[in-house]
Amino acid sequence: MARVAVVHNTLDLRSGADAVCLHACEALAEVHDVTLLTLSHPPLSDLNALFDTDADVAIETPPASAALGRAFSTLADRTGPLLPLRSVLLDRFVRRRDAGFDALVSTANEFALRRPSVQYVHDPQFNGRAVGDGSVGDALVSHLAGLGDRRLPADATLLANSARTAARTA
Repeated sequence: MARVAVVHNTLDLRSGADAVCLHACEALAEVHDVTLLTLSHPPLSDLNALFDTDADVAIETPPASAALGRAFSTLADRTGPLLPLRSVLLDRFVRRRDAGFDALVSTANEFALRRPSVQYVHDPQFNGRAVGDGSVGDALVSHLAGLGDRRLPADATLLANSARTAARTA
């Protein structure tokens, strides 16, 4: 049994990405010791009911995640969900915790993870691919994510939701 961390920036949107996260947690937990690392913590029972899953995993959030969640919710009306910025913040938390895991699984797009990983990409979030037009802000967030050079770690296995997404991520 391996210790696996599922990395997912937010479960507040109740989107397809969140469904992928819950299904991955459920499947992995059948064989492995799974911990979900996220910025948000809605009741797992609510998400299981919504996505017809039975995920039963430990959930860890960074300190001040409740305050961060409120701030992002407030900003979302004006800016959208700011998923790349959420991912940068989650990445900092993951880097403090990753040594305790054998593998990492991202169900919220690409990360510059330091451990062997499987990363499911819904839509690339860095380097002007999905978050804007390649503006300075885009470049800054991509740099903070450790993906300013557009290169993922060699031990990252990518899965994509479509051939188009795969081509834009590679």
